[in-house]
Amino acid sequence: MGQKIPTRDNCNPDDPYEAFQWLFVALPFVGDQTFTPQDDILRQWSKRMADLGFEQPDPAKAKIKLRPARRGPEHTLNGLSDWVPVDEPDPEPVIIPDVGLYTRNEQEIIAEQLRYHGVVKDEPKQESTARAYSLDQFDPSDATPSEVNGYLKGIASQGNWEEMQRVIAAEMTGKKRDQILRKWPGV
Repeated sequence: MGQKIPTRDNCNPDDPYEAFQWLFVALPFVGDQTFTPQDDILRQWSKRMADLGFEQPDPAKAKIKLRPARRGPEHTLNGLSDWVPVDEPDPEPVIIPDVGLYTRNEQEIIAEQLRYHGVVKDEPKQESTARAYSLDQFDPSDATPSEVNGYLKGIASQGNWEEMQRVIAAEMTGKKRDQILRKWPGV
């Protein structure tokens, strides 16, 4: 992942690997697109500038300034940084609201907007796979081994030994599944 956007203020002028990184942010590219090299290249290019004997430019002579990306992640992979005339005023900062301070109704409106824009996905409706059985209708041949074992465990916790014996007997004369019969021997 990219590092924080290098600016004149956050690049250490005494570290040749950092000193000139800020010069290579939002370089002109194709059309109106800009390009910021990946972190390793920024370090190598900065070191090359230092090795060639370049010195930090005089800020008083600058005609342009870097305007870091105002929106999105604050790192070099965000291509929204740009160079603007030095006398151009900075825009108002983007302030992200604390939705915890909003009313429930306002929060629901924001949540709906986030769903509309695809940021928040609706959770798929999950149908319950649980089945309810009454004592006179449970047939182990209609259920998976896991369901049968769950049913038997519930019956055992109620102490209903007759129902357990009926279900085990139905399994022994029916499908004869080891996953059930080994779990309930001698019932």
